[in-house]
Amino acid sequence: MSPPGRFFLPPCALAGEQAASGFAFGHPALDLPGLAADVRSLYARATARTDALACDALPPTSGGFLPRHAGAARRPAAPPEPRSAMLLRHTPEVWTSFPSLAAGALQVRGITSAPVRAAACEAQPLLERARRRLAQNSESAFPEIQAWRRAYAAMGMKPTQYRCAAEALLRRLRLEGDLPRLHPLVTLCNAASAAYAIPIAVLDLRHVAFPLEIRPAAGTESYQGFGGDPERPEPGEIIYADPQGRAHARRWTHRQSAVSAVREDTRDALIVAECLHAGGADDIARLLDELHAALARLWQPPVVRARLSAQAPAVALQGGAQEA
Repeated sequence: MSPPGRFFLPPCALAGEQAASGFAFGHPALDLPGLAADVRSLYARATARTDALACDALPPTSGGFLPRHAGAARRPAAPPEPRSAMLLRHTPEVWTSFPSLAAGALQVRGITSAPVRAAACEAQPLLERARRRLAQNSESAFPEIQAWRRAYAAMGMKPTQYRCAAEALLRRLRLEGDLPRLHPLVTLCNAASAAYAIPIAVLDLRHVAFPLEIRPAAGTESYQGFGGDPERPEPGEIIYADPQGRAHARRWTHRQSAVSAVREDTRDALIVAECLHAGGADDIARLLDELHAALARLWQPPVVRARLSAQAPAVALQGGAQEA
């Protein structure tokens, strides 16, 4: 029999079963037979469980023990990330397969197609830097391009058949002496890509669903080329994929999709720069600095600027202009 002022409540009393152990509750006024049912009811409502109490004991207080649910000390799990979040990220597979990857992103708003001449003026010093490098060596000898060629070979692609966008621009600049003038934003980013030998993607955010992931393709996604015919990326090739099953770039930095290409009515754009060569993180930082300043002169400062790494693989963009 329990001493006055204390009672012994076995777990079986809560679960309706028999057991040989329980928990001592210290209180000078609690010695009622019906307390077991009350405790069981309270516990069931609090935890939505009617099975045996899974508890441990806190240190004694006031001469007794207070029960604690086994999971009470654990921090609750973070809520799942909403699928609608405007995130850009590389998946873990990409960081694992290419640990030298360095990347950066800018989001710029208020874009118009008006400053054609001003954009050409911004592009000229960048193109001159690229020409000076090309006067000393072919683009294929640049460490930045060699790193991408190794990556393409590792993905099972012939590097001279599928060039990264920066190599394609440099090759054209070497052969033709200049790059075509397109939308001012594209003109600027192409020149920066050539100057740094780093591929740069530019996407119209109204035509991208989020999160946008840079990841290996499943082979079920759809890619819309500029020729008009839809394509299916090969399983395992790295793409820019959105939740609607669209690939906004194929073979990683080889070619973008016509769906999210910058056009005359583009107002909100995402700029992504990626490199694989040694020291690439520093080059990405300088590239972001230079583009940030040029964008501010031509339109307005970017609303988002971020460097991506395996430790910080995602960046949140600002919403408001999405159609997708």
